[in-house]
Amino acid sequence: CMPLRGFDFGLQPLVKVNVEPVLASDTEILERGLLKLSLADASVEVTATSKGERILACLGEVHLERSILDLETVYCDHEIKLRISDPITSFC
Repeated sequence: CMPLRGFDFGLQPLVKVNVEPVLASDTEILERGLLKLSLADASVEVTATSKGERILACLGEVHLERSILDLETVYCDHEIKLRISDPITSFC
């Protein structure tokens, strides 16, 4: 029986956005939602910059759209409104 462990397909997130709540008081809800999203989808990368920005990185535009929708509706329970920056695309 093979041991259970993650597979590394060599995929890197290509599309990044800055995610922030419209109201600063909702920051904690956003952080919990981003944590839940990153645990549910291993291909999503969430990072925080020294300036306090939260960067959401996904495999492509459709993956990003789905991740933002899930963040708003599932992981933040429709509790907050989000401000999303224009996507930044990385090319390898």
